[in-house]
Amino acid sequence: MILKTAGLCVLALVCVITGVYFGRKEKAVARDLMLTLDLLRHLEREISYRRADLPDCFESFFAQRSHPCADGFLRGDSKGALEALALPRAVRAELAGFFGDLGKGEAAEEQNRLRAMTDLVARASESAGKDAAQRQRAYVTLGVCAGAVLLLMFL
Repeated sequence: MILKTAGLCVLALVCVITGVYFGRKEKAVARDLMLTLDLLRHLEREISYRRADLPDCFESFFAQRSHPCADGFLRGDSKGALEALALPRAVRAELAGFFGDLGKGEAAEEQNRLRAMTDLVARASESAGKDAAQRQRAYVTLGVCAGAVLLLMFL
């Protein structure tokens, strides 16, 4: 009987931990969208006002922040850097195309593309920010409820 109860408690704990895990994943998406938005705004400022080169822009941005994607951007491997970010697939695909072509066009064209990408990421970030806290609570609550139901069902 004690073994059965211990097993059920472990199962309930696994449900709660799973809920917390998915909640943290949602929080990571919102955090990485904000980082990407800050990066795009920084690039826009640096390119528009200072006329800085792309590697210098990335270097000055990541000198202020620490993130696993920094190495990829500093090496010029934007695709690898984007993989290190917890971003929605659609946003990641758009950013991969954007960073792949960044620096290959005229300055005015690049600034327009940069503004459009900033707007896209800002909308995604706003949407994720609103929904992230709610989904995080929902995942934790579902984990707790599933664990409690399993515990009650087998006692």
